[in-house]
Amino acid sequence: MDFKTAPVIIDALVKRAKIGLMGFTLADDKYLSSIRWWMKNMRDWEIEKDWIVPTYGTIHSVATTIRAFTEEGDGVIVQPPVYNRYEQAVRRTNREIVSNPLIYKDGKYSMDFDDLERCMKVDKNRLFVLCNPHNPIAKVWRPSDLEIISSLAQRYNVLVFSDEIFGEITFNGNSTIPYAKVAGNESHSIVATSLGKVFNFTGVNNAN
Repeated sequence: MDFKTAPVIIDALVKRAKIGLMGFTLADDKYLSSIRWWMKNMRDWEIEKDWIVPTYGTIHSVATTIRAFTEEGDGVIVQPPVYNRYEQAVRRTNREIVSNPLIYKDGKYSMDFDDLERCMKVDKNRLFVLCNPHNPIAKVWRPSDLEIISSLAQRYNVLVFSDEIFGEITFNGNSTIPYAKVAGNESHSIVATSLGKVFNFTGVNNAN
């Protein structure tokens, strides 16, 4: 947020605005191929075109997922301290927020998997929102963390929504591994990605 977006993006937005057509746009082959290229080269993740669903941002994706895959009164699991707009989306759709707090010890955060299993065991808790890298603590979750989540989610039939909007912003040799890559193509999961954070244009409200 401290830097302007890349000049090539500014130029593309200006060019688009000057065309003057502000109506609906469709995800054509060029767009879908670009997303596939990015995921392969930046995330080391091979995806198919028909997996890609363009949305108006990751929070829009969370809210849409909540409406599509849960009922009013169902529980949605989050891991505080975490981005507060998850809870807003849950409450605005008349679902219940279920907290699985992260453990803070010796200056580091980790997941409480025993408590996560306790949360997932409850039948009405149908959705788990994972944030990777985690906002606000900037933790990049390890493959072993994602594997445990996947195992629990499959055991208790919980849908995992992985918000990976910060996926390109990593340091010290870390890299974000997409949740679905670890969980497998047949996993019960949704991964939300966006270039909004890495190129600072979240105001455009675009995600996949």
